[in-house]
Amino acid sequence: MLVFDFDWSLINENSDTWVIEQCAPQIYEDIKALRCEMQWTKLMDYAVGLMMTQHGVTIDDIAASLHRIPIFEENIAIIRHCHKLDIDMAIISDANTYYIDEILNHLNLRHMFKYLITNSSALEDNVLRIRAHQAEEKPHSCIHCPVNLCKGAVLDTILQEYRDRGAVVYVGDGSGDFCPSLRLTVQDTICCRENWTLHKKVMKERSFAAMIRPWKN
Repeated sequence: MLVFDFDWSLINENSDTWVIEQCAPQIYEDIKALRCEMQWTKLMDYAVGLMMTQHGVTIDDIAASLHRIPIFEENIAIIRHCHKLDIDMAIISDANTYYIDEILNHLNLRHMFKYLITNSSALEDNVLRIRAHQAEEKPHSCIHCPVNLCKGAVLDTILQEYRDRGAVVYVGDGSGDFCPSLRLTVQDTICCRENWTLHKKVMKERSFAAMIRPWKN
């Protein structure tokens, strides 16, 4: 199985901040200043609501910005190649369903992924609302992950479907990818973006089992 984180791993940007910078750059600094006061998913829900209700941004504007987002062409080639080989693929991300679906559908890749686990999103009264994958009133106990998503628990749930799961290749970059990396075994590989947070963390983890493959591009 090939498992991707999305932002800065499958795509070469942060889709959350990209949309704000592209569609309503005048609010970007104000939103960034709220980072320490609000949980990230709630902040993105607030930011998108502000863009759409007070700054005239439409869902078509958001879609157009997502179609322009940077992505490594090699990643597209890898995904298509693995699909031809019938390798199951998954995305586990702290972005949201609308952003990821829109980007992948634009690239004709969405149908190639068996699993997509991320924060939910839907249009409500012409405003895109973003909701946490895991509600605060039903917390997980993971010390490594943000309150809305434990990627390690998600990976465990996916792999429970396989009697003989085979090897897992996990592509990631940030601290949120550390927990699922700890679930990997000696038969697995973690492709971590070189000198980013995930790479630094796994290099410090003495009991880390999987093969470590840093990447730059």
